Amino acid sequence: MTKNELYNIRYIRIEIARINSRIESLEAAAEQTVAGSGNGRSSGISDKVGNNAAKIADLKTLLEKHKNKIEAEECAVMRFLSELENARLRLIIQLFFVDCKSWQEVAAIIGGDETENSCKQYFKRKMAIYETEQQTAV
Repeated sequence: MTKNELYNIRYIRIEIARINSRIESLEAAAEQTVAGSGNGRSSGISDKVGNNAAKIADLKTLLEKHKNKIEAEECAVMRFLSELENARLRLIIQLFFVDCKSWQEVAAIIGGDETENSCKQYFKRKMAIYETEQQTAV
């Protein structure tokens, strides 16, 4: 597994969170539109509701696609983590890439003298070594 593959997993997780947020916002807007439609006027409310419903359906399809992809990716990450002997690196990868914690949160969880920068640099150094070893093994 490469650093880029790990970042891709994080980005997909962030996309999932953003899609969920967008769905919630559209559903809330649809509820307000329907609740406010009892004023006796027909000012295109059904179009707004229909448009929101279509957007929500599209987003839910995209969300399902991303969730399926992340399931497969998570299996690969878990296999990768099980092969790593370095517990600190495993923890950093788990927290940052799988749990989507910020580098600051990762440092706080690890504790000690860890800083946001030290965690990030440790990850970069160790992954560079790992990737080089994997390339030479092929």
